Amino acid sequence: MTDPIDEYIEMCQKVWPYLTTTLDYKDIVYSPSRQVLCRTQYKQDVNGNLKPVFVKVDGIEMIQADDFFIVWQERQLQDMITESNVSYSQYLELRRSSSVLDNIPKDIDGSFLQSALLLALVIHERYGKTWNGKDWVDVEED
Repeated sequence: MTDPIDEYIEMCQKVWPYLTTTLDYKDIVYSPSRQVLCRTQYKQDVNGNLKPVFVKVDGIEMIQADDFFIVWQERQLQDMITESNVSYSQYLELRRSSSVLDNIPKDIDGSFLQSALLLALVIHERYGKTWNGKDWVDVEED
């Protein structure tokens, strides 16, 4: 069985064609090749330009990889929902929906579960997609 947090990370990786962003300070990112969660920080290079560096979430080790993608956090998703003018009642309605959230891993702890639900809401509202446990697919109409 897939670990629910691993599944949320997979949801974030597969959502990249729909949601892209420039990495910001303190974003959480994941590298599949290194299998590590990192925080994004910025340091000046030799020319004085700010460049992103990636530091392990649970330490101070800097990680080098070229396959990082963002692991969306609740605050970022809430901002997207606000920008999309989705009401809280629409969110609650979607959360009760059996078709859109059936395959969201419900045993994720706290903030990861909230983020998974918010990510599903954003992708549903913007692109008409739902998570099927493996990928984002078009919502089937009844």
